Amino acid sequence: MISEIIVAAAVGWIVSEATDISPWVAIKLVRWAAKHMYSGNAERAARRQEEWEALINDNESIPTKTAKLFFGLGLGCAGLYRVAHPVLASAGRAILDALPDVDTIAEGISSLVSMVVLAVIISLPDLWQLIVVGGVVALCGIGAGLAWLFTLPKATRKYRRAIFGLDEPTARVAPTADEAAITPNTNNPGC
Repeated sequence: MISEIIVAAAVGWIVSEATDISPWVAIKLVRWAAKHMYSGNAERAARRQEEWEALINDNESIPTKTAKLFFGLGLGCAGLYRVAHPVLASAGRAILDALPDVDTIAEGISSLVSMVVLAVIISLPDLWQLIVVGGVVALCGIGAGLAWLFTLPKATRKYRRAIFGLDEPTARVAPTADEAAITPNTNNPGC
């Protein structure tokens, strides 16, 4: 009982102190962020630092101490990103080089999905298994047919034309006098 009271008082005191120093921490973070975000332009860094400090000190712009802390933390994270970006970019390239290629990952994901789908289908009643398997087979057939239709351009040109009504491209012909009179003049916005 007494330990709960002591813990509650200690937590209240810590929260009170933390909120009291929040504007100070926010200003320190804003100064650091401005310095690192605009390291190549000292005048711009000083101007941003002054603007951001004014926002923190103005109680109407950011009314609560906690919001001021979050404002400073956000800008601090932006400054940290600017500082760490070159390091992270080179580390990211090294990680990407160490990872398996996309095809290997895709094969692993597809086999995992296949196993999960198979486990779900097996757990269904017999009639539902037939319905689901039939639907999957139909969708796979449609997908394979469309993939074949659109990935073999020379072999399937006549089939695409026949199925989708696509005509051979024709040479562009100048419009007749009647068509030119109907077509709006795009050069003159008043037309």
